[in-house]
Amino acid sequence: MFRAVFTNVLIKFFTEASKNENKGSTSTAECDQQTQFFLEANFMIEQIKNTLQHSPATLLQDAVGAASLIVILLVALHMPGLI
Repeated sequence: MFRAVFTNVLIKFFTEASKNENKGSTSTAECDQQTQFFLEANFMIEQIKNTLQHSPATLLQDAVGAASLIVILLVALHMPGLI
């Protein structure tokens, strides 16, 4: 069994392949979706960079607020154990 599979692998990789062997496996629509995804991701990264550059004080206030909410949550979760 293993010998037959290995032989097929050798035949596959050491013989000349047809010109458009994998043409059916990738469609242009799939490539267009991937391209669109990467464009949107780059746009989001640029927006985050822009926000960090233009409002660091506001982001600091937001981080302090988020940290205080986490502390309140942790205290509230430990309250039943104190009673």
